[in-house]
Amino acid sequence: MLFTLISALAIGIYIISFLPIKDFRPYSIGTDILKEIDRSEREDPDIYEMKWIYRVDGKDKVFSTEQEPWNIEGAEFVDRKRILIKKGYESPIKNFYLLSKEDKDLTSELLQRENLILITSYEPFEIEGETQKELIKWRDDFIKQGVEIYFLLPISTMGKASNSYTLDNLELYMDDTTLKTIIRANPGVILLNKGVIIGKWSLRDIKKAYDLTLKQ
Repeated sequence: MLFTLISALAIGIYIISFLPIKDFRPYSIGTDILKEIDRSEREDPDIYEMKWIYRVDGKDKVFSTEQEPWNIEGAEFVDRKRILIKKGYESPIKNFYLLSKEDKDLTSELLQRENLILITSYEPFEIEGETQKELIKWRDDFIKQGVEIYFLLPISTMGKASNSYTLDNLELYMDDTTLKTIIRANPGVILLNKGVIIGKWSLRDIKKAYDLTLKQ
């Protein structure tokens, strides 16, 4: 009993300090964001069938389009209904976009890049003090190694004063809810390679992101 309690507490502390041991979110490691976006737009759409209601001989009857009820002599149109026959593929990747501070959509362009680092924050104005200094240090370290890095912020903060750690036009913006869904840590670190999520870390583990990026 005591061992179980201690284990539960240890796991809880780990999750608070780092990231969940098992990520059940749509944006788990290995997810191909570009492929999911393309699939949801092109593959397996919803299938609908039109049903027509015509009054024939004083009674309302339901017909398919193939039956062409409008050609029935004396038939009177009553209504038509679009009925879902088969639900198509619905991607868990929803409302994903990457906007520059000039409101330019860079999603497709950036998801083609190799070794792209995104520093995420859904509460950017709460980041200050030592955390801010650490972000500046790592930002500079990534840039010195030629790694492309951006700070991904909630769209609701666009146009507001940026924190000093997001200098050099490195800000990107996305939907607030989507940003929180991608990673729980604030700030968080994501490594993308051609749209595939290679790794996700809290700021405590940013060195792991740095080391892995240089090995890629």
